Amino acid sequence: MTFSPRRALIGFIIIVLGAMIALWLLTPRVISTNQSSSPVLHVIHLVSPAGNSLTLHVEFARTEQERMAGLMNRQTIGNDGMLFLFDHPQELSFWMKNTLMPLDVLFFDGDGAFVSVQEMQPCTTDPCSFYASNGQAQEALEVPIGFAREHGIGKGWKLMVQ
Repeated sequence: MTFSPRRALIGFIIIVLGAMIALWLLTPRVISTNQSSSPVLHVIHLVSPAGNSLTLHVEFARTEQERMAGLMNRQTIGNDGMLFLFDHPQELSFWMKNTLMPLDVLFFDGDGAFVSVQEMQPCTTDPCSFYASNGQAQEALEVPIGFAREHGIGKGWKLMVQ
C-alpha cells in the first residue's frame, strides 16, 4: 500500500475528533443553579414573650442539598435570612465553610420555641469551627450577625412559619 496524503489527513482528522470528543466527555460540567433569579421568599414571624412580632422574609432550605449549600459563596444575604428546616428534632450543628459574611444562627425546637443562638464567623480554610444548638432543635434561622442581640431574641421567643 502506498502513502496517500488524503488517507493520512482523514486519519489525522479522526484522531483529533476522537481526542476532542474524549476531552469533552471527561470535562466536568457546571450545572446551573439559576442563581441569577430571585430566591423564593417565605414569611415567618419571631414572636417575643410579650407578644411583639418581627416579620421576616426568608429562603427555606428543606432538602439536604439546599441545607448543605446554605448561604455559601454569597456576598450578601439579599433578604432577611435563611430558615433551615429538618424532619425531626436533633442537636443541630452548622459551619461556615465558604460563607463570606458573619451570621447569627438561631435554633428553635419542633414547637418553634427558642433553643439557643450562636454568632458565626466566615471560614475559607479548613478546619472550620462548628456552631451547635444547646439542645434539641428542628429549625435554624441564619440572619445577619447581631440580629439576635439587636432585637433581644432569647428565652421565651417563638418562631412561627406561615
